[in-house]
Amino acid sequence: MKTLIRKYLIISAAVYIVVQLIPALSITGGLANFMYATAVLSLLYLIAKPIINIFLFPIHLLTLSITAWLVNIMLIFVWKLLVPSLAIGDWTFETLSLGFVTLSSVHFPPWQVMVIIGFLLTFIIQLLDWLVK
Repeated sequence: MKTLIRKYLIISAAVYIVVQLIPALSITGGLANFMYATAVLSLLYLIAKPIINIFLFPIHLLTLSITAWLVNIMLIFVWKLLVPSLAIGDWTFETLSLGFVTLSSVHFPPWQVMVIIGFLLTFIIQLLDWLVK
């Protein structure tokens, strides 16, 4: 039970961080809908992810687990289907100047935003999991 609560809190914190970083991802309806959305994502990570990993095990072996992020993107897509208060829209990355390096603005359609969210969630969840242990 303790690990389930810890995993839920880690996923909730990761979703909160990603919502703050990417304005194209929004969860409307206040704290109750946020808690519901993170509970659904936690269940997907705890139940659906191991089942999908079992089916994709041969592909993971062939690609040395480089395709593991595909599972997370599939989970983000299913998460969007299951939670009506979750919205993923277009995102325009504004111009960013870092001294002598300037990154120009880029427009991302919703499917590319899902890929970015999948990468960010994976990274942040693994980082928070490592920090907690």
